[in-house]
Amino acid sequence: MRNSEKIRKKTEEENDIIEVFGWRLVEGRGEVGDILKPSFIHRENESGEWEPTEERHTGVSAFSECADMEKYATWSAKGYTLLLIGGDKGRRDENDAGLAGEVVIDDAEVFAVFNRESTGNEWA
Repeated sequence: MRNSEKIRKKTEEENDIIEVFGWRLVEGRGEVGDILKPSFIHRENESGEWEPTEERHTGVSAFSECADMEKYATWSAKGYTLLLIGGDKGRRDENDAGLAGEVVIDDAEVFAVFNRESTGNEWA
């Protein structure tokens, strides 16, 4: 089990009032205790590519499992900061791009922060 997965398990055990946890890749930095703004909704454009709209979800998009996040992170040029977030409700949003394993978390708070220098490195 990776260090990040161990921390998630411990965080889930210590925070039994939090309904759902997930992994969020971000540009820049995050701090434990940060409350995240809702994610932008993405729509398919005429070229078949997904791009953000000005509309927002009611919560923050995240991956429910670390393995799903890692699949995305292998080709993502951004996202060298990984946040373990948790919140009151989690659900799939059928009106968005819907990446595999994605969940929208309401009132998302940061519980742990991991960083790495490049896509080939481990999360620290």
